Amino acid sequence: MVNKYQLFFNTFKNPTKSKIISLLMINKKMTVTQMSKYIETTKSNIYQNISDLVMGNIVNEPEIKINKNYIEKFYSVNKDFFDFKNEIMNKEITKMNIKDFRELIKSFFMAQYLNLKVISDYINDLSDEELRKIQRDENKNLITSYGTLSNNSSHKFSETINSLLNNCDSDDEEDTNMYLFLIFPLIKGLI
Repeated sequence: MVNKYQLFFNTFKNPTKSKIISLLMINKKMTVTQMSKYIETTKSNIYQNISDLVMGNIVNEPEIKINKNYIEKFYSVNKDFFDFKNEIMNKEITKMNIKDFRELIKSFFMAQYLNLKVISDYINDLSDEELRKIQRDENKNLITSYGTLSNNSSHKFSETINSLLNNCDSDDEEDTNMYLFLIFPLIKGLI
């Protein structure tokens, strides 16, 4: 029997499925038509992959809305599925064969690329007034940092993030954000 962690890894190695999950994490709810704007594949492929995700309990059954002459199905991630324990996650990653680990890392970065594209499009669509409001009023909440950390500092940073996330509550369903972090060691000579 495949455990939840193995199901997640097997799912996330599939580029289309990892992109669907990433889009749903950012947008909360989306239709297949909305997803097809960002995922370069056929709608039937997206439908097949989202069907697999629903069957795996990773994505919720669609919320159906009737709009005049057509039906819209809005999909969302099953937040309970993503309640992972870091110790178990790390053990499962350690047990992976190198080919599967490589595919997982590649899919993760491709999904992050897609996330950045979605955010970029969102920013591009904001009015000047909305952007000024973010610039002025919400600047204190923005994290604008880029840099590198030593391996030792990366471990400390990772432990701090894990500790913070483990101590956070998400009572307000409307005001909840989902995060998926990967601290990846930079391989010298790779870049």
